[in-house]
Amino acid sequence: TNADYWKTWITLGKPGSLMPAFAQSQGGPMTEVEINSLVQYLANTIPAQANRTAALKSIASSSAKPGTVLVNCQTP
Repeated sequence: TNADYWKTWITLGKPGSLMPAFAQSQGGPMTEVEINSLVQYLANTIPAQANRTAALKSIASSSAKPGTVLVNCQTP
């Protein structure tokens, strides 16, 4: 689910990127309660399908040249 997606990223971070782990159990500053609160906010504010649709519209209307590689354009 969208909430699971956000919780994983916030708790564990994303290896190989600049996204660190935020959970105290992973050495970060956030408690489980704080993470759950943030996850609830993100899941309710940024629905997965709306993100994908907006991203595709943005790409379609951009001035990117054919063959441009876009990274991290995944949906949960």
